[in-house]
Amino acid sequence: MKYLAGVMTNRLRGMKGVTISRAECVTFSAPEDQRIYVQVDGEYAGHLPARVKVVPDALTVLVPDEYARSRMRPAAVEDYDAR
Repeated sequence: MKYLAGVMTNRLRGMKGVTISRAECVTFSAPEDQRIYVQVDGEYAGHLPARVKVVPDALTVLVPDEYARSRMRPAAVEDYDAR
């Protein structure tokens, strides 16, 4: 729950045990003698190795205008308001 709170409050960076990296594709693996299961959104999705790839523009998230503006950088707010 501590990490979920960190995500929700935008304070995950700097928390003990957290490493943040940017990538378009990540492969997770484990030693061959270990069977590590993978879940996606709480559902069984197989086992390692697993490859996760970012798909640009694959998800649209609807949020209230006030929240969207509070989370955007100033230049993005100007673009958003111009719509």
